[in-house]
Amino acid sequence: MIDEYRDWIRVQNYTLGTLSEKDGNFRVDSDFALAEINFYELEMTIVELRITRKKDDETVFFLHFELRDMEYAKELFVEMGETYAELSKKQSVQVLLSCTSALTTGLVADKLNQAASLLSADFHFDAVPFPELYEKAPDYDLLLLAPQIAYEGAKIRKIMKDMTVLDIPPRLFATYDAPAILELVRQKFAERDNATRGQIEKKTVSVSDNTFRILSIAVLGYGKDLYRVLYRCYDNGKPDFEERVMRRGKGKNLHRILRDIIETSQGMHKCFDAIGITMPGEVRNGHVAINHMDPELDLVADFEKRYGVPIILKNNTQAGILGFHARHSHYKSAALLSQGVAARFGGCGAIVNNQLLEGAHNVAGEIKYILRRFYGLTISETHGVTPAETLETLDLFSRCIISLLDPEILLVRSKLLTDIEDLHKALLRTIPAANLPKLRKIDDNDALEYMLLGIMTLCVERLVK
Repeated sequence: MIDEYRDWIRVQNYTLGTLSEKDGNFRVDSDFALAEINFYELEMTIVELRITRKKDDETVFFLHFELRDMEYAKELFVEMGETYAELSKKQSVQVLLSCTSALTTGLVADKLNQAASLLSADFHFDAVPFPELYEKAPDYDLLLLAPQIAYEGAKIRKIMKDMTVLDIPPRLFATYDAPAILELVRQKFAERDNATRGQIEKKTVSVSDNTFRILSIAVLGYGKDLYRVLYRCYDNGKPDFEERVMRRGKGKNLHRILRDIIETSQGMHKCFDAIGITMPGEVRNGHVAINHMDPELDLVADFEKRYGVPIILKNNTQAGILGFHARHSHYKSAALLSQGVAARFGGCGAIVNNQLLEGAHNVAGEIKYILRRFYGLTISETHGVTPAETLETLDLFSRCIISLLDPEILLVRSKLLTDIEDLHKALLRTIPAANLPKLRKIDDNDALEYMLLGIMTLCVERLVK
């Protein structure tokens, strides 16, 4: 099968890059990206697919899988090819302009594209109305704000921490001075490109000493149909190895993504005593109600049969609050409110009197049932919210949590909430300050750490029993 797959790779059409081969591994090189197809022949054959974007040296596609199903292997290669093709369309610097309605900025964007073409500048400009900015911005390299929304700049910069955000000077915008605006963009992008990128300090976590080897997998909704996955092996309670992947949901493929992670981890490392999986959605009796997962599939039974070890499956906010409590056990009651990017509905995990709150049907914390009634929206209409709308939703969400659970501390994960003090002020409108919990904003990295720690503690409890 290895030879067959390599032969198949060799005869594909590589119009966007040049294929080369060395020691049975492949590279597809172009001026905008490098794709790598690497083979690791261990007890099983592991294939690694990776694309690195050259303009910022960022890994934009990464996965590995066990080679045992040729059709699936071809499907993943095609998925990588689609990503490579998208990069070829975006090899120029992508700039997004925004104002209140995008009518004027649409004209400015057209003039900027004309100027970029005449000056052979490697930039492309698009325009978007402000309400759609947060949904569209992640696909761009740089953000330009029209004078009409310049007052939103500070908030946008807090949310888009990794993106250069520029205000268009009113005089240049009013006169449609495309060459001057283009020169401003070129200067600022060059400054950003040359700046040293800070490194995020990697956290380590541990629980009480144990003798187990556990694979913990945390799946976090990152946007519309996009999932961020962090998985880590704990050996005797200490981190051994970890990987991060970003995958877009297609069909019912979350099941297969999880299988790839488990099987390649087993193939490249020692086996595990237990596997913990934490993910969004309603989790009950081994089933997960979430997009891109078959609701009829008993995930726990399927994986326990496949891998022969206990599988512990838990909603990610429930696992997250367990992880927080493991680190901060002086809180007898705590809650974690998690809301993804451009999603109106989130979820809540809660500890009450040192016990995880699950409920008779394991839907404690699914406050979406209240919010759906409040907003009157269907799931497909939940995307494209703004910071103001997000604050309104978090305000309502938090009031439900406080009035029903009265936690000592409330953790809030929401990228569109720029300042936790905004939520505090909103809650003070009707709740006395003496009755409010401590409020703490956490980011995605904090949330994933808590989720991994929480699911590991559940695995340890199961193995001890």
